[in-house]
Amino acid sequence: MSIKQLPNLYEACKTTLEKTSKDDSNKKISPQYISNSQLEVYNFDKVKEVFEKNHNFPTCKSVGSCDALYINKNDNEFYLIEFKNTHLRGLKNKKPEIREKFFGSLLILTDIVAIGISKTRKVVHFILVYSDAKQQIKNEIGIRSESESEEFSFKKYENIYYKKCLRLNDDEFQKRFANQWEIENDEEVM
Repeated sequence: MSIKQLPNLYEACKTTLEKTSKDDSNKKISPQYISNSQLEVYNFDKVKEVFEKNHNFPTCKSVGSCDALYINKNDNEFYLIEFKNTHLRGLKNKKPEIREKFFGSLLILTDIVAIGISKTRKVVHFILVYSDAKQQIKNEIGIRSESESEEFSFKKYENIYYKKCLRLNDDEFQKRFANQWEIENDEEVM
């Protein structure tokens, strides 16, 4: 199966990785971006809205969704990305919300591209990206916990629902994924 993009219905949902990483929850300060990448992705929150509208879902029954979807054209794999502008310790309080997005996004994606869970465990990745800058601030004032690192993990779902489930700080995500995807897309254009 070769899927290079979502159906045309979702073309208007394309944006940049930077825009999907925007955190404007604090109205007192200007919006913050966890990524500065101009890589084209799907705003998966918008994909969810179009999907729900297309299927006449009542808004009160809405499920959570990840921030971005990147479809890697080189390996035909999907990357659902959730950005959290918080430090590692702060993720613990957001676990129920993230879990809902983790499962809700997967269900929406399987319906849109007509694949089953047996296929998602081979081609779909979940990446949770948190803010390293906020983590550094916490580390500087002495709030560290090695157990936190293992406590907030979705690894147990690997090879059951997703191929890989990763939790990365913003710098790790940029180096391991966004930079590589940008290089691959530049090569494709040439």
